[in-house]
Amino acid sequence: MSDEVPRPPSAARAALGGYLQISARGCHRLRSVRFTAPALIGVQAGRKRLRRGPERIEFGAGAWFAVPAGVVLDIENLPPADGPYRALCLAFDPALLRASAVAARAAPPPWQALRTEPALLQAVEHLHAGLAQPQPLPERLLRHRFEEVWLALAEQGFVAGLQAAPTTAERVRALLAGAPSRLWRSAEVAARLALSEATLRRRLAEEDTGLRELLGDLRLGQALAALQSTQQPVARIAYDAGYRSASRFAAAFRRRYGVAPSTIRGDERGPHA
Repeated sequence: MSDEVPRPPSAARAALGGYLQISARGCHRLRSVRFTAPALIGVQAGRKRLRRGPERIEFGAGAWFAVPAGVVLDIENLPPADGPYRALCLAFDPALLRASAVAARAAPPPWQALRTEPALLQAVEHLHAGLAQPQPLPERLLRHRFEEVWLALAEQGFVAGLQAAPTTAERVRALLAGAPSRLWRSAEVAARLALSEATLRRRLAEEDTGLRELLGDLRLGQALAALQSTQQPVARIAYDAGYRSASRFAAAFRRRYGVAPSTIRGDERGPHA
């Protein structure tokens, strides 16, 4: 409706989840995008291509799909001829789903194409509207809306890819997410998690990661979200993500995702398949 108040490009609620309205003028391919939480994505304009190893799929406008936690994908976003690429992404905090999510006996597939049933679309709109409104909803009501979407996904057999208990990396990531631009020290992180530094390093190593890697991944993920959903200057996005040099940020971003930040904005000619 023409008199509707525009919704903000992103909104989130701690321990529940949030949404991101993605918009990109340039065609771009992102390498090794990590989904740290289960996500539901609807393509609104253009096309999205996903790849993991030999597995590939393409989703066009109007399609919805879900991605379990822990998956790493190569992603290509292709705008239509008459405007930007647009997609809505909903993410679920693992803590919200862990009690009700069904654990998979084997690793779930990297994505699941969904049927665009009214139950799913209505639940998504209900949640999107609740997160976007200027006056925050009470937590109990918003939790109900998240659970409504999750039930619609569960009806289609989606598996969230969550372990029965949070991993050490997940606990660290949740802590760092509160202030990703901070200069975190391992002693402080270990103390916050009631661990010794040696135990923290050992457990993260067993999970094939480390504090520096987790913090860098979190910062660049935050920057990617801002590039896709806002018109903030790249220098500001870099600063908010913990980088004091835009050039160092751009170099780190290119190493991580295989593309320059300006390409996502459409300031450079993006790669084509």
